[in-house]
Parts: sequence; C-alpha cells; structure tokens
Amino acid sequence: MLIRKVDDETELHLLERKHAGELEALDPGDLTFSQGEWIGVKGRVDAWMSQALGDFAAGTRLEAGIFRNGLLIGIVSLQDIDRDGKSAGLNYALDGKWRGRGIMTRCCRALIAYAYEELDLNRIEIVADVGNIPSCRIPEKIGFAKESVMRACYRSADGFRDCARYSLLKSEWKGG
Repeated sequence: MLIRKVDDETELHLLERKHAGELEALDPGDLTFSQGEWIGVKGRVDAWMSQALGDFAAGTRLEAGIFRNGLLIGIVSLQDIDRDGKSAGLNYALDGKWRGRGIMTRCCRALIAYAYEELDLNRIEIVADVGNIPSCRIPEKIGFAKESVMRACYRSADGFRDCARYSLLKSEWKGG
C-alpha cells in the first residue's frame, strides 16, 4: 500500500510480511550512536513484523518502508499513535550505504505531511541520541523545536546515553 510519494525515485509503502527478507538484508552500517537495536536482526524480523502489523491494525503504529527505485532501503515510522491526543512519535532507520544524501529528511517530511493531513495529528515527537549528530540534524532541518535533553534515557552497550526530545506542532508545519 502506497503511503506517500517522496520524489521521483522514492516512495513510502506500508511494510508487509513479504518485505521481511528485504528488511533482514539491510546493512545497518555504523550503529555507534543508534538507540535500541537494528530493525533487521536475523531471526527477529518475523516477530518484529508481527508486532508492527498488530499495532497497525490497532491504529497505534505505522511502519513505512522506504523504497528507492523499488529497492527497500530503510524505514520511517509513526509509533505510539494517540488518536485522542492527536500525537505520535517518529522513528527512522536507513541502510548504511544510503546515508548522508538527504533521503531520510525527505522521507520524514513526507510521513509528517501524511500524519498531519491524513491522520489529523497535532504533535509529532522525535527522540534522538545527542551523540548521533546526523540523527539530530533531521528534526532540526525540518523545523522541530528541541524541548529537552533527557539524561541517561537509555542504556547502550557502552553505558547510559542522553537523548534530545524534539517536537513539531501542526500549526508550525511549513509543509515540507
């Protein structure tokens, strides 16, 4: 299911079970500053996909595959969708060889437009490791406000990490 066309080469599609193998084949690249686990961990994709599809059916999550000329290269997602509170979190992950080209920023903009226009949300939030400069640049480029830094908000292999919390309200959205 097409969610949104991003540009002439890139589209966002709802991830489906048929994409599990492609998802598992994505190369995480350098994850030194990434939160949590890589999405395509071998042997865990089917369970992840089942949870994602169940959450989608419940209306609380939307996992969009980023397809570039038909090739799955990453995901961008709305998580913890709260229809009553009109809010959601935005997460993203991109195959290592596709980073640094502005693709993820454009895909985030497209999914934000979908969230405001189609889901009628009012607030989108991004939480990023403060040490992950490229990940923090995405909300900054789009116009998110940095609300806070949460100290030791998650534990990684090398210890506790701080995270920046960003938000963007529908009234602040410039449409891209």
